[in-house]
Amino acid sequence: MRVVREMKGAWFGSDTATGARELGPRWVNALKSKQKTQFGHSNPDPILDLTWLLTTGRASKPLEDFLGGDCLQGIQKWETIMSDALIKLRDYSEKRLVPACQRLHLVLEELQGWRRMTRQYSLFQLENFDLAYALEHSARGIVLGSLLAAVARRELFRFKEFIAWLRFEIVNAPGPAETNVPRHDILEVNNYLISGLASSEIDAWFDGKLDPFEPHHLGVPTVPSGTLASVIRRAAAVATNPTDPAWKERATNPDHRRLGKNLIMLSEQLAARCNIIFTRAAGAASRSASIHHREPLISPAPAEPNPRSEFSFRERIVQNEASKSGNYILAPVKNENQIVLSQIRYGAGSGTGPVEIGLAIVEVVEGTDETPAMMAADFFDDEGLIVVYRVKNHSEFLHPPLASAHQK
Repeated sequence: MRVVREMKGAWFGSDTATGARELGPRWVNALKSKQKTQFGHSNPDPILDLTWLLTTGRASKPLEDFLGGDCLQGIQKWETIMSDALIKLRDYSEKRLVPACQRLHLVLEELQGWRRMTRQYSLFQLENFDLAYALEHSARGIVLGSLLAAVARRELFRFKEFIAWLRFEIVNAPGPAETNVPRHDILEVNNYLISGLASSEIDAWFDGKLDPFEPHHLGVPTVPSGTLASVIRRAAAVATNPTDPAWKERATNPDHRRLGKNLIMLSEQLAARCNIIFTRAAGAASRSASIHHREPLISPAPAEPNPRSEFSFRERIVQNEASKSGNYILAPVKNENQIVLSQIRYGAGSGTGPVEIGLAIVEVVEGTDETPAMMAADFFDDEGLIVVYRVKNHSEFLHPPLASAHQK
């Protein structure tokens, strides 16, 4: 959207800059005002006078007076602003707008593929209608951007020919000069007088409506679809008699100037639709997930819950009144009803190493024949720890003191 707005600002202008689009009509209106006020023409037609000068080399009195004034400086400024604007439209369309729409089109096509894999990407809530809408607009942006670049390139060439003709006529206004050789293309100058000077095709890209269009609206021939056999028969007929004009497609050059090509509206609609798609998909991180096991379980019997799945490493640091610190570490023994309790004591100095290291093994032993299952263990306070174990359907708590555990 920012690129499209910059292109519109270069063409129509902004609060701080003059638009290139208004310079041509302003120059024509100045000539029309001279024809009407100073020479008394009731129905002045500046384009007709310019065409008369282009074809015959003879200027009317108002046009001769208009070109004879000090207008070379204004024409130079006009050429600079218009050339910069058309070059910007051409380059921005080719190098920024079209590549951005192409990359977005690839991303949206990838999302369409994700939508079909519902098991993996159903949480993204990708709607087919939204994806198709955004894909259509991104494809339309590619076509309109390429078409705008071509129109801007053509209008830039015609404008340069028009400026070259104006300079030629201004130099010849006092009288023909032998050194003043015409270097302009009269047909291109005439095309700019018809479309470009007072009105331009580029206006449709930044103003007006946005119409849906098909390839045949742009002059692309449409071949009727059929079966494979009919296509092969048609190809064989063409190969047998290539000079027959019946098989040749009649490519037309339709007038697409009235086709709505508003890039501002297109970019806003595309941005709004993409915002809906990606905002909804971004919420997948906060929605619940369904995990599917691709491989079958080794055993068909349901797995029993592991009561020790949360039983992990524990640590506690104790500081006594004599500025001596102790580090207690509790670690479970895998597949055993035992825990290892270690104690590391340090001296009062900060640079001294451990002065005492103690190690103890705590084992849960039940008086019956049942083997208890240790479920959890943690430090209760600086003096003791808690061990939770289970025998069949009931649990008991064992609260051995830390000191006695180290003395064991």
